[in-house]
Amino acid sequence: MRAEGRPAAATALLLAALAATLPAAASVPRAPAAPRVAAASADDARLLAQAADRADAGDCAGVLALLDPLVAGAAPVASGTRFSAQLLRMPCLAATGRGKEVAPVLAELQARAPHHPLVRAFEIFIAADQGRFDAAADGLAAIADEGSPALQLMPSSLWRALAQRLTVAGDIARRDRTALALARAGWTPEDRPELAESLALQGIGTLLDSGETAQARALLARVQRPAALWDMAIQRRYAPLWPAIEARLGAASGVAADRFARTALAAFAAAPNEDRARLDAVRAFIALGRGADAERTAAPVAAVPGLGEDRLDMALDDATAKSARGAGQAAIDRVLPFARLDLARTPEATAAIIVLGELYEEAGDHAAALALARTTLARNGPFSAFGTAWLRRTEVCALAGLGEQAQAARAADAMRATAGDNQPAAVEAALCANQDDAAERLAIAALATRDGASRLAEQFQPQGAFFLHPPGRMRARWAALLARPAVRAAFDRVARILPERLWPAATPRALPAPPPPPADGLTST
Repeated sequence: MRAEGRPAAATALLLAALAATLPAAASVPRAPAAPRVAAASADDARLLAQAADRADAGDCAGVLALLDPLVAGAAPVASGTRFSAQLLRMPCLAATGRGKEVAPVLAELQARAPHHPLVRAFEIFIAADQGRFDAAADGLAAIADEGSPALQLMPSSLWRALAQRLTVAGDIARRDRTALALARAGWTPEDRPELAESLALQGIGTLLDSGETAQARALLARVQRPAALWDMAIQRRYAPLWPAIEARLGAASGVAADRFARTALAAFAAAPNEDRARLDAVRAFIALGRGADAERTAAPVAAVPGLGEDRLDMALDDATAKSARGAGQAAIDRVLPFARLDLARTPEATAAIIVLGELYEEAGDHAAALALARTTLARNGPFSAFGTAWLRRTEVCALAGLGEQAQAARAADAMRATAGDNQPAAVEAALCANQDDAAERLAIAALATRDGASRLAEQFQPQGAFFLHPPGRMRARWAALLARPAVRAAFDRVARILPERLWPAATPRALPAPPPPPADGLTST
């Protein structure tokens, strides 16, 4: 299922006004550190504290009402009071529609303290908002290389948005260079700590591309998630480390599944109310092939506005487990309330719509799939080009399922003009429209690109190669495509079918033993 089609906050981050990209006023430290200058007076300190309270409450109008007179008045540019006030004002200027004032305020802050972490952070956000994605990525790489505290102010959504935009622009070298810098810095964003593993995976690939196998091997220890190791095991880019990757996966990928489950389930037991811990527990059960446990763990998650990405992912994983046991209608019923959420309040729900369309298709309800795809496309919601392509693919496959071959062919033809937005979707649309020659050309072209293996290698894998995964109608079509000699040759150059010795067992694994207590006999709490 296509949870990866989610635009999430990543695309919105760069398309919205500057207010959506700058750190919120409340995220600015309550006492923003000023350079070594004259201390604020007691009155000024009280004013700054009041402004910080307003920022904590999300009251940007209140922040500016307090601080505008201060910066317009007697406070000299060189004073610590003015510097701290401008740091607090910066995100609020954007949030209240005063974006034109941001640049001169930033210039003032840069002149006073160019290396201040918040100043560096604002530079990167503003570059991204202005569409200077190359400059924003270079700035992000620079603070990573320098070990600047500014790196810890960066949300994961910024990097995810930049990575997407650089990919679309074809600036792959800059994207990979930035990812490697972030991986080397050990960046673990507070809002999505699991991104650290993804960055390590990207960094490993970049190092291997340049022949730096020893450095790549050093990063491999950071990759713990079975799905990430699985991805590396099927992409030839990682072939120099395949023996080490296979050892980390173990027979039937059981070593990786047990290791991840042991850590994730212990964390969930210690913090059962934390969304991230619960999501990791759900995914641990999926890696163990314990679908019933995954469903039970995800069951409390309800479709409520603003639920957040972790909770949505739990619901989609729950649907995956239901589909894997053949309960297609139960999977549809699980996803449907999430797909009906207001996208203005819960943009993450775009993923639920994409998944729901495929669930309808798998159930043979082509009319429902077509209605969902067309209604959603007509609404012009907050979908990325990648996510929009999945909807168009669903439209094509639904039309074909309804016997509307001419319409399906026209829609598939139209998708080929923008195949680079989402190559798997374009290939599947061609396959649904019975345009196998076109699907062959698309697949060969995609596999020849730098990201071709990462985008298509998974699609060609047999059903048995996956962790707990629903059987799909498209699996046979991809297998038939791979049987074409030209496609197989293109595939073999950049990928491989996962060796059967690594295929997860068809039966659930036993729960792994919990982690041993600390060696000194002390508790871990």
